[in-house]
Amino acid sequence: MTPEALLSNHESPRILVADVASGTLRPMAHPDRLVLSSGHAPWRDSLLVEQYRRPPDEGSAHYSPAHLINIRLDPPGLLDWWIAGERPRGQLVTPGDVHLTSAGIPRWYRCHEPSEILLLALAPSFVQHAAHECTGAGPLELRNQRAIRDAQILHLGLALQAELAAGCPGGRLYGEALATTLAVHLLQHYAVCSPQLRSYRGGLPQARLRRVLEYMQAHLDQELSLAALASIAQMSPYYFSRLFKQSTGLSPHQYLLHQRVERAKHLLSDPRRKIAEVSDALGFPHQSHFTATFHTVVGITPGEYRRQRGGE
Repeated sequence: MTPEALLSNHESPRILVADVASGTLRPMAHPDRLVLSSGHAPWRDSLLVEQYRRPPDEGSAHYSPAHLINIRLDPPGLLDWWIAGERPRGQLVTPGDVHLTSAGIPRWYRCHEPSEILLLALAPSFVQHAAHECTGAGPLELRNQRAIRDAQILHLGLALQAELAAGCPGGRLYGEALATTLAVHLLQHYAVCSPQLRSYRGGLPQARLRRVLEYMQAHLDQELSLAALASIAQMSPYYFSRLFKQSTGLSPHQYLLHQRVERAKHLLSDPRRKIAEVSDALGFPHQSHFTATFHTVVGITPGEYRRQRGGE
């Protein structure tokens, strides 16, 4: 059966994504094929990320209310596809190739060989919100792309994959920052009418920066959101992240981790506190995350830090 016939007959395309905009996320791939999923990540409301293994198939139709990005991980293989309004195509796809399908567009594909795929799904409302805050643009549409090379999308996708594989030690701020950067990149390069980003320089005004830093210090033990910090600074998450780094030399999530580590040093000076208690007091989901973060920032583990200072 042709792609056109499959999508036009009584067999409705399979819906891949639940209502991402409402935060009701579920895996797109069959559970048996999932390698990683962001279903339980602290930033799961911003985007859905999955790594899965796709077997060869006879061709299947799909529909998603989200903007979808597929990144081919491995190996090279033949892929046939059809997107509503376009002619059927097929070609050899290689690791690192990126496919972008705009939300609400029916599609059909057939894999000739097994493949490993990284899939990113962004709700149209999330991308539209980024467009409005960064450019003031109204409704927008993304251009469908197949088998393109985009170093930025690949970099962001692999960063999200690594974060998931590590158990999300960067927390909500990190995932939301990557999702926002991805949305703005799509706007800049793949919107049908590319909006003009506003330009800001010089970092955050001192009064706004002080309010944000005070808030972060008062909530080091909590899972902070990028939207909340940006709201305190009275600007969009995208520009807040850029200007915060101009002011401090660190991204918001890096600054938060450094401040947590500084607080941890103080708490570790009390030999009565167990390392697990210090980890819990600073909001780390697992002691292993705390240990890894502390080692990354300080160069030694919390236990080694305490021993060097005669704490135990």
